[in-house]
Amino acid sequence: MTRRLFVINPNAGKGRALRYWKLAEAELHKRQIVYDCFMTNAPGDAVGHLKNLAGFYDQVIAVGGDGTIHEVVNGIVQTGAKLGIIPAGTGNDFAQYLNLNGHFDPVRSVERILQNQSVPVDLVCMQEKVFINVAGMGFDAAVAADVNRSTFLKKMGSLGYVASVMRQLPGYRPGAAMIEIDGSKHHFEDAWLIAVGNGGVYGGGMKILPQADCRDGLLEVCVVSGISKLELLRVFPKVFSGSHVRHPAVKMFRGSEVRVISKANLRIHADGEIVTRVRDTEPEEFQTDEKFKILPKAIDLLV
Repeated sequence: MTRRLFVINPNAGKGRALRYWKLAEAELHKRQIVYDCFMTNAPGDAVGHLKNLAGFYDQVIAVGGDGTIHEVVNGIVQTGAKLGIIPAGTGNDFAQYLNLNGHFDPVRSVERILQNQSVPVDLVCMQEKVFINVAGMGFDAAVAADVNRSTFLKKMGSLGYVASVMRQLPGYRPGAAMIEIDGSKHHFEDAWLIAVGNGGVYGGGMKILPQADCRDGLLEVCVVSGISKLELLRVFPKVFSGSHVRHPAVKMFRGSEVRVISKANLRIHADGEIVTRVRDTEPEEFQTDEKFKILPKAIDLLV
């Protein structure tokens, strides 16, 4: 018998996750499926709970948004458990990237999960954690932090990210950065944002890395540099179709290991969650020094 655990974030998607879970639960009862569930109460709950149960469950299903998926992935990596998703968050960016069949219908999501069909997908290692979708540094991380701390912007869904871009842009200053990709160094004098990804969609539907493939064993990198605020505003809408990559200020790279160094203290998010940077006690020349490494076929995803 398959041992299943559903991890529900009741606050995800302005309460949508709880509503979706009730529909999913009714379908499970109808089918007489045996399962366990865990309701999170605070950030980090899912990771701690899952690590205490390492290896017990065959499937762990995240019911929530990208942040819930992020926690579940960090809780089950290297345990052999398969990852399932019932998208019920604000952006549902990873589900959009995967184009999950009926991914906004919890009953169809349950049907898909019960089929137990999975594919191995890559993860990305950063510091002591992993992420499954996209990490961003610079302006997009400032936007993510703004949305995360604003209940009003969260309630706006994808429009909240657009509103935050307009709110953050006037006061934001880009900084110099060096990006090393598989040993090849690239220097940028005024990097607005640096996105490193395994998936391709973030920020409520922005196709920042349109060529990303979470099964190819490679990271996709997008750097926006050398552009005025006015031109950035003009180019910004194109990110929703992925056509921003044709602009000369947008540089795309691919590799298995990425390092970002900057004298500026760049904010960073992973799967939309703001990451607390690990620092040594001694003063450092560079305020930002982050390493990203692809972990090929690190987790099985229920599709």
